[in-house]
Amino acid sequence: MFDMIVFAEQFSYFVDDEGVSGLVKFVGDTSPYMQNIRSIALSLSQEDNPSIPFTTWLLEPEGIPGSEFQDVVSKMAKMGPLQRITTAEALEHPWFRDAE
Repeated sequence: MFDMIVFAEQFSYFVDDEGVSGLVKFVGDTSPYMQNIRSIALSLSQEDNPSIPFTTWLLEPEGIPGSEFQDVVSKMAKMGPLQRITTAEALEHPWFRDAE
């Protein structure tokens, strides 16, 4: 049960509509996990528990990670490996490159 709570929390931040479609395709319709994934996806579409993936975050106020942080995290958090940036690409990103 705890693992499903953790999965639901991560799901809400890392999965947008494209990611859900990719996850469903990857897991497959006959997987025993499919019912849980569908339940989580449906619960996040409700008004009282919306999904807020990193890719939809707006620019943050001063002192809170902003657009470069959002950009690199959203690129690293793509569900599909072909859409996700590589480690080398991430390390070349301005957010990491400018880190002290």
